Amino acid sequence: MRFMQDIPLSVSINEAVEICKKYGGEEDAPYINGVLGSVAKLLEPENPEGE
Repeated sequence: MRFMQDIPLSVSINEAVEICKKYGGEEDAPYINGVLGSVAKLLEPENPEGE
């Protein structure tokens, strides 16, 4: 998420959630999604291009 900026944050989060579902458990997926969503908000620029 931080070092591969050419990959959209939403794609990185979704992939992590899918891996969690496969190897962790369905009940863990919302937690992973929430944590990574919070991290994504910290990594997003305040004024993205095009806005």
